Amino acid sequence: MPVAAIEEAAERLAGLEGSALRVRPRQCLNLRHLRAGCSACAEACPTKAIRWSPRLRVEPFDCAQCGACATACPAGALEVRDSVWCRRLAQISRAVAGTGRVLFACPLHLRRDRSLRRRTDVVEVPCVGAIQPWEIVAAVAFGAASVLLLEARCSRCTYRVAHGRAVRTVEEAQSLLAAWGRREEVRLGSEPPASTEAGSAFRALAGLLPQKGRSADEELARRGLEPQEIGGDTTQPQDPGEGLERWIPSSHRKLLFFLHRLGEPAADRVAPNAPLAHVEVAPDCTGCGMCAYFCPTGALRKRETAGKTELAFRAQECTNCGFCTRICYQGAIRTTEARPGAVLSGEEQVLWSGRPSTPQERLARRLV
Repeated sequence: MPVAAIEEAAERLAGLEGSALRVRPRQCLNLRHLRAGCSACAEACPTKAIRWSPRLRVEPFDCAQCGACATACPAGALEVRDSVWCRRLAQISRAVAGTGRVLFACPLHLRRDRSLRRRTDVVEVPCVGAIQPWEIVAAVAFGAASVLLLEARCSRCTYRVAHGRAVRTVEEAQSLLAAWGRREEVRLGSEPPASTEAGSAFRALAGLLPQKGRSADEELARRGLEPQEIGGDTTQPQDPGEGLERWIPSSHRKLLFFLHRLGEPAADRVAPNAPLAHVEVAPDCTGCGMCAYFCPTGALRKRETAGKTELAFRAQECTNCGFCTRICYQGAIRTTEARPGAVLSGEEQVLWSGRPSTPQERLARRLV
């Protein structure tokens, strides 16, 4: 793709930035490499405001700022703004503190069943497809015994395309929690559980009056949390060294934070559908380092040590985007189930060490 075309596409992508979305065009996999073939944001977008067909088409006025694309993007090109996720995390915290569970519901559900608005276990989201795995993990880390995503209206909703993203989010969260030995209930459901809160009649009347409670910052502070500590936008992009600019998505940093809060993992592997991965390199790797050059998060790095080239991998920074497997022209790299211990520890593993081979040397070996 010509540089001018890349810059034009980056400018179009930046047009999605708004009240809820933060855009980092340089992180977009399709703008980093021609063979990326990523369509995650377009598949998740319920309004078709973003499409790859095959060129990027963006309609900013069609964007609902729901955040489903940010949930789907594995590289941090599209992210939910701090003000939005902080407010939602505070709502999750209040729900768990009040009832021991979380019930995610969209505006359509809340309009059809107004009693939901008066329940302290309800967390309003623009769309269930916008819920991210880390939010479910956070709810469990706070002490929730169950997390339910209401889907009764999804089949009739104009945003129904995003329902598939919600299904994947639940599956990813279930895989993560299982690896940590947690048995809390996490599922999609058509009917909200019966409210067990005492004094519901009084709250029904009180719900008609304006209420003033803790602000989002105050609620998070009550739990000893600060946005910057969890994964706010204050983190600067990593120094690329040799390669393109790297950025660990805010959602991934928040996921790591709350996985630490869950304690020690119970399994030595996480299911392959989780947003974590382990990387393996085949013996026929040539050491070209292109996987590290293009890696959006810096999980893969190439370095020169004692006259040798090393390809190193840090599982903590890998989002399981699969980018490296698609762009390796040798087919020498693959992703497998993540090792929770390596994810939490941040340890680095050398995947390959040696002297990179030239095309002539590789051809000579094949002819022998």
